[in-house]
Amino acid sequence: MVARLSRRDQFTYLRAHATTVREGRLRISFVDPDEAIGPSEAAVAFAVPKKYGTAVRRNRVRRRLRELMRDFADRGELPTRWFLVSVMSSSEEPGYHDLSRWLGRALGGVREHGSTASASHRSDGSAHGRRHP
Repeated sequence: MVARLSRRDQFTYLRAHATTVREGRLRISFVDPDEAIGPSEAAVAFAVPKKYGTAVRRNRVRRRLRELMRDFADRGELPTRWFLVSVMSSSEEPGYHDLSRWLGRALGGVREHGSTASASHRSDGSAHGRRHP
């Protein structure tokens, strides 16, 4: 099971300590859990901006991502971290398979980083040495 992040202090902690990986049109910020303010298991929140499209379109991509996160967790491929999965705007809506591929690659980057990561990685694998709050 994947817990949900919803409290302000959890987002503040995530924003202050997160490392970010990008893949396709996904940006995933992640951090080791802080048991004092939330779950010690994998937890996720989704950010889909209004400019992404109508509420129907935003909710559809959020549902797809939620299901994919569950699938990765069920297969044991989801690290025990807190995640903020952001979708970048585009004129065309990504399909389930695109989202699955991007999310899988991004989670692979999360596993590579370990818990002391400080560099962000682009989809081409090159580090650009910045932390993203």
